[in-house]
Amino acid sequence: MVRIRTLAITASLAALAASTVIGGSALARSGRDPQTVAVRANLPYSVSAALLPNSKENTNVIVQNNGTAPATIAMDIYTPAGVPVPGAGKQEFSVPVGGTRTFVQALNTGLLPGFRGVGVVSSDQPINALLVRDMVEATTERHAYSVHNSFGTGSNKVTLPFIANNNDNIYQTRFAIANTGSAVACVSIAYAFDVVVSGGGGTTDTNGPGGSGCAAGTYAIPANGQIAFGPLAVPTESILAMPALTVGKLMAATITSTGAPVTAAVDAYRLRNGRFQIASYDGFNYTDAASTTDDLGTTLIVPIALKISGFYSQILMSNPNATATTATITYTPQGGGATIVIAKSLPANGTANHSAYETPGLPEGFVGSATIVSGNPIAAVLFRSELNPATLDDRDTYTAVSAIPTDRA
Repeated sequence: MVRIRTLAITASLAALAASTVIGGSALARSGRDPQTVAVRANLPYSVSAALLPNSKENTNVIVQNNGTAPATIAMDIYTPAGVPVPGAGKQEFSVPVGGTRTFVQALNTGLLPGFRGVGVVSSDQPINALLVRDMVEATTERHAYSVHNSFGTGSNKVTLPFIANNNDNIYQTRFAIANTGSAVACVSIAYAFDVVVSGGGGTTDTNGPGGSGCAAGTYAIPANGQIAFGPLAVPTESILAMPALTVGKLMAATITSTGAPVTAAVDAYRLRNGRFQIASYDGFNYTDAASTTDDLGTTLIVPIALKISGFYSQILMSNPNATATTATITYTPQGGGATIVIAKSLPANGTANHSAYETPGLPEGFVGSATIVSGNPIAAVLFRSELNPATLDDRDTYTAVSAIPTDRA
């Protein structure tokens, strides 16, 4: 995952990794502008990445100069505990306006194979950044890729519309949380189970050890540090297990932080029919219902929706509010024509989703977009998949696209 903060400008990549997972993904722009936070005293702009890698899973960070003058761009790397890694930092000079530079962790001689941590990209000009994850399946050497944005400013509340813990023995996610502030972040995570698939309800993770001024039951994340969760604990990859009550569930998650803002990124992958599939998306920052600068909204734009020749889409939503709401999804075919309207109930602090293959769903041959209108600010992410129309077996296509609030488009 990637984030952006200031010195001049920095970006935090909260999901740089080195393990084998499964997939292939691309993600649309979220509507956020480059943000600022400080890292290197001589470089005022930055972006950061957590879960850095160098083995069967590697990350590349692509940084663009979004300023008005040539830029100096540097990438510094930290352990999950927020400790700098000597010799792993890289710096690029005189990057032209609009130009890009790529920081490739697999070629970084300052990192040992298997390393995971946090990367912070700093610049003296505003920057945009992408985190590209490259995975190689251990037995077949097949490659899969995912791409998602990097941002520096986090939030004290982040919502994740799609989380799965071995749901249906197919659907899996892991997610990383990075501290974008300068003090310890005390983090708690609440999970909301899908009503239709997982019976509703939810659970709060109380397994955090606390410490560093954080209460027992929460997780302490140091400045420039990160923490990651998945279906199983993988100590060698610094991944903790999600709570036992989440096993088998389809759900959303809401991350709450005190002491410092955080950012999050999710990798979704599927284990079915021997396919190699991964899609990634960034967590959605949430301030409050009145905000016009966070990532939630009462009207969201989904730039693509489809059901054609085996390609199809599914929209997953989260409502991190204390009151229930109804989300109305309006599908509009490209070129105009009759719209398709679907209403979904979202419980308080709950989740819901709609697939092109539901009843009612989308007609075969549909290609277009969607608009979501709700009574509360909500977040939504669309997944695009492909199956064999004859056998309904999955194919390798699996991508994620974030819905954009109309006040941020």
